Amino acid sequence: MSDYRTILMVDDVPLFRDLVALFLARTARVITASDAVEALEIARSEPLALLISDLHMPGRMDGADLCAEIKRDTRLAHLPVLMLLRPDCDEDGERAVRAGADDMLRKPIARQALVEAVNHFLESGLSRGLPRVDITTPVQLRSSLFHAWGATRNISRGGIFVEADCDLTPKSEVALDLTLPDSIRPISPIAEVVWSRETSEQHLAGIGMRFLTVDSDAMRTIDDFISQRLPLRAPKPTLPELSAGMR
Repeated sequence: MSDYRTILMVDDVPLFRDLVALFLARTARVITASDAVEALEIARSEPLALLISDLHMPGRMDGADLCAEIKRDTRLAHLPVLMLLRPDCDEDGERAVRAGADDMLRKPIARQALVEAVNHFLESGLSRGLPRVDITTPVQLRSSLFHAWGATRNISRGGIFVEADCDLTPKSEVALDLTLPDSIRPISPIAEVVWSRETSEQHLAGIGMRFLTVDSDAMRTIDDFISQRLPLRAPKPTLPELSAGMR
């Protein structure tokens, strides 16, 4: 049962470890580690459903190093990693993405955002990716070699799909300029091409991209846009409620 899965929380600051454990006490079993080396040892010895790690930790490994090591290990690559970032450091997001993080939250941690992110991975692991919202809005794509326009078709906290006839190969980096519906503030993330499709009878050409660099204000804009449009879910039963129902 997913509610009894184990989450590993990694942070060198005891207060943050205790805070996350408190926030998730009714969601799953939470164990903690004080550094990346200890966390890697635990991940290799105990089945985990999710790893939550601070990006910045002292020692020879920080959170990005830990995440990259997990994603390189064929025995652990399936383990979702949720990275905790500093509140106003755009470079943190890029480091986390390049290390292979599956989702990110910025400190200070909001309980509801943490619980929702954790529940997503407890329910689906890595099988469905982050929740996406369908949209139709113009987007400008820019690089040192080209300038083009396309139409955004869906967006998540981690990436975007754009219909555009551009000759872009995986790993290409592109600057995007768009304004989300019902928003007056344009956002300009840097994204990396993950996959592309050619024009066919059923589809226009399109590009799937993951965000590399998104400033904190733009990420809040994306978060608000997605949260307002996702269908409401019924609250999950807590551990005590589940235990009572089993008696």
